[in-house]
Amino acid sequence: MKQIPLRPVLIGLVILVAAVGLLRIVPSDNAGQVNSAASGSFDGQCTKSNPGVSLVIDFGAESGLTPLIKCVRGFNLPSGAASNQQTGWQLFAKAGVAVAGTADFAVGFVCRLAGYPSVADQPCTSTPTYSQGHWAYFYAQADQASPGHWVFSGAGAAMHKPVCGGAEGWLFVKGDQVNGTSANQHPSPQPEVFSCAP
Repeated sequence: MKQIPLRPVLIGLVILVAAVGLLRIVPSDNAGQVNSAASGSFDGQCTKSNPGVSLVIDFGAESGLTPLIKCVRGFNLPSGAASNQQTGWQLFAKAGVAVAGTADFAVGFVCRLAGYPSVADQPCTSTPTYSQGHWAYFYAQADQASPGHWVFSGAGAAMHKPVCGGAEGWLFVKGDQVNGTSANQHPSPQPEVFSCAP
């Protein structure tokens, strides 16, 4: 019977133990994102006792769907520097809400939220037409002129940095609706805003 050399076996075991130790010390980025999204959000709007940013998605009256409302706890707390704060686009991942852009604008232009509209209705290969409809973006925060009211956003979700205690709102607007311009409409749930300052 042939003997197995001991030195290569020991070297192999040392490498294996070191690799397993590294995997435990350095978690993958994806795993961290999934865990923070799952544990950092809940149904309903944020409150002073559970501060963060609220995400309100109104699919429109024609959809027959109930608005989706999530609170992302701890999102953009005032203790962080403004330059380090996250955007409205990053809020979707933290809330666990699927978002799709278009082929030309994969990040920044919202074409589909939480599976709506369907791929059959809007394939998102290019910017949707007026008749297909579009997502309109709003925000509300405690320090604005009319606190607790939706304001049509002049910036896209990838550029806008939500304020802790505020709400981000989305409304699906069909082109054939009365007052079809986004600025004349707003999500149906009223935003509940507050200051996160101590």
